[in-house]
Amino acid sequence: MPKIGKLRKKQNRYEVTFMVNDTEESIFEISEDLVVQFRLLKGKELTDKQFTEFEIEANVDKVYQKLKRYVLIAGRSNKEVDKYLEKYDVSVSEKKTMLAKLDKEGLLDEKKTISEVVALNCESKRIGPKRIDYELSTRGFPIELIQATLLKVPSEQWLENIEYLFFKKLESMKRLSRQAANAKMKQYLYGKGYYLEHVNDFIQTHQADFDRVVNEKKELERELEIIQKRLQREDMNAFDKRNRIITYLLRKGYPYEMISHILEGRK
Repeated sequence: MPKIGKLRKKQNRYEVTFMVNDTEESIFEISEDLVVQFRLLKGKELTDKQFTEFEIEANVDKVYQKLKRYVLIAGRSNKEVDKYLEKYDVSVSEKKTMLAKLDKEGLLDEKKTISEVVALNCESKRIGPKRIDYELSTRGFPIELIQATLLKVPSEQWLENIEYLFFKKLESMKRLSRQAANAKMKQYLYGKGYYLEHVNDFIQTHQADFDRVVNEKKELERELEIIQKRLQREDMNAFDKRNRIITYLLRKGYPYEMISHILEGRK
């Protein structure tokens, strides 16, 4: 009968060596759960039937431990767990047993996972509700649970996040036109996952902050110097050159009236 020759702990796993016969041995790496389940001890003998059962359980345990690590790395939805198990050849009953174990250990609680993900993204990463909703629903979490959890977040928290991101980003827009700075800020906040109407409202009420940071006249003159130096190398008449300059500056977001005023002052 197969006999345990060695049983030693390796970090949080166990390595058990069975002497199948006088010359052949089988080595398994198993969890503590399996050690307890089969009451494994050095020198213990298993019947052929018990050893066969052990081999089956050891293979299932190996998959379960991989599944458990997968879930522990980041909370998973039931859909993600199902998809992960598709990679392994496990029966319906084996899958049911694994899911029951995960549930018993509190690792298959979608409501808890959603709450943790929302808290992390909202409070630490400053991600907005639209993006959180999309990412969680894409991962297979129930939409009703996602929306119910997002509704629990105070609106003041979302507004505080927008404000934090706004002022953090604003300083990087010193060398843009007012229009370009507004457009880039909208794109940035929307990309962070906030609803467009909330972004627009916030930006509209903070135009004075753009005025404080963006010196539009100074930046227009800087851009004018750039395009004028570039056009010096091209053979064109004054009329065409002026139109090229105006077109270039308009694309940068500067108002026509300001462009025209500065060009007139340089004649």
